[in-house]
Formats: sequence, C-alpha cells, structure tokens
Amino acid sequence: MIETIPSLSGATDFHVQGGNPSPRHTVPILNSDRAHLTPFSERAAEVLGQKVNDYSDRLQTQAIEMSKRHQADQVSASDVERAAECLISSVRSKRYRFMSAAGALLFSIGGSGTLTIMTTSQFSNSGIVVTFLLTIAGTALLAVSFVKD
Repeated sequence: MIETIPSLSGATDFHVQGGNPSPRHTVPILNSDRAHLTPFSERAAEVLGQKVNDYSDRLQTQAIEMSKRHQADQVSASDVERAAECLISSVRSKRYRFMSAAGALLFSIGGSGTLTIMTTSQFSNSGIVVTFLLTIAGTALLAVSFVKD
C-alpha cells in the first residue's frame, strides 16, 4: 500500500479544487516493502498524509493569494515563503498579540489607579487591592507575550 503526501518534487497528478485542475506533486510516504523502516504505524501514516495534504492545500492557496496581492503572473518562491510564515505563525501570533494588548491595557489601568491613589491621597483597601491585582495581571500577560513571541 502506498500513501502519498504533497511535495515539491516527485510525480505529478492532478487535484481538482474549485472546479479548476491544479497540479499536485506527490511522493510516497509508506511503501509495503519499507513499512518496517518507518516509526509510524499504518494509521499514523494515513493521518500524517492527510495532515500534510491539508497543509499543502492551505499553503498553495495562501501562496496564490500572496502573488495576487502583488499582481504577479506567477507564484514566486518568496510568495511561498511568506505564505508558509503566515500559516505557521498566524494563530500563535494573534494569540500573543492579544495577550500583549490585554496586558498593556491592564497594566495601564493599574498604573493610572496607582497614580490616582497617590495624587489624591485617598487610600482604601479595595482600591489598593484592585490596583495591585490589575498591575500584576497586566505585567504577567505582557511578560508571557514578550517571552513567547
């Protein structure tokens, strides 16, 4: 049994997407005579092949969109590189950008609360606790987003 995954080299077959045939390059991932050499079970190889196919389809679509943004006639290698960066980092980057923004907001609220308490000399236990917690939460979110991004 031969499972195939998309690759930039190998045999070409055609994959119909949106009614238009587009070439898809494939390479064997599991061959019956080499099945004992792979660390993947047969089911794992099938799932791996499907995941790679899905990623390849998304990468192809994203690269085509990148080239269209630049009004190019063909997809260039730089379009593929940018598309790969977008696919890999998009979910993670969005999450950490949100954490950074939320952390900055909480830190700012805590800082303004601290400044208000100090300038007006109106101290209350609840005001100090809330200001302290907002500042700590904002600092933590900012620190995590800076370290992870």
